[in-house]
Parts: sequence; C-alpha cells; structure tokens
Amino acid sequence: MEAISGVYAICNHVTGECYVGHSRDIARRWAGHRATLVSGCHSNPALQAAWDRLGLEGFGLAILEHTEPVGVLTRFASWDARRPRMLIEARWLARARLAGIVLYNDQVGHRRRAAA
Repeated sequence: MEAISGVYAICNHVTGECYVGHSRDIARRWAGHRATLVSGCHSNPALQAAWDRLGLEGFGLAILEHTEPVGVLTRFASWDARRPRMLIEARWLARARLAGIVLYNDQVGHRRRAAA
C-alpha cells in the first residue's frame, strides 16, 4: 500500500481542539503519535493530558490535504521535500486559528519534532 503524504489533524471529539501536523506517511506518523500517547510521553503536554483523560475513543484523525508523495530521501534532500508540506501545514494552522479552533500546537510546552 502506498503511503499517503500530506497534512493531518488529530481532533479531540469532546473539546474540538486539534493538533495539526504533516508527514510523508500519515498512517505511520499517526501510529507514532498513538504509541507515544499510550506510553505517556508525547511531545505535546496538553494533547497528552487530554489523551490520558479520553483515550483513543476521544480522538480522530483527519487528512486535511494530500501532497505529492516523495521517494527515498537523502539527508540533504529531506528539507526541500518537506518544505511544501510545511507551508501547507502553516496555511491550515492559520485557517484554524482564524476559525477560532484551539490548537494543541499553540499550547505552552509543546516540543515540535521533525516530521517524517
């Protein structure tokens, strides 16, 4: 199965808060988020606290926008390949903020990791 590349949102069904991210393999990145949330060590403390209260049933994943898949990346090519997804993610974050959506990305203590 081919990986889906693009921008995604992890949405809290109870509060409507969202975490927006990007990846060249969204399914693998979602699995990584779930693994760190289940183990209690996600980089975003607010998302982790909500997960601890609600569990998987309280959240859903939405693919906001697909991007062109990227083949095997070299260390030097990875930045250029990631840049379009980063710009699209920034656009979605801006849209969400304008719509009044509370973003886990904006919470104090969030440690941003390099996307896959």
